[in-house]
Amino acid sequence: MPPATTIARTGRFYHHPLLDENALPHVALGDAFPFTHRGGMTLSADQLDSAGFNRSLIHVDVPLDTRDMVWSA
Repeated sequence: MPPATTIARTGRFYHHPLLDENALPHVALGDAFPFTHRGGMTLSADQLDSAGFNRSLIHVDVPLDTRDMVWSA
């Protein structure tokens, strides 16, 4: 777990998606959340589509095991 988050610092796995996704790096698949884009909450569905937001009936978070992952920027 990345040490930067408060939940990650507990060192616990909660078996609850809303808590665990904030502690673990993950890939999100499915519906994109408008609040992740500056001004996204004010955009229409057509504007979100134009901005490249994925629209789906589902949103699934897939946690990643990063113990052996090398990060670079």
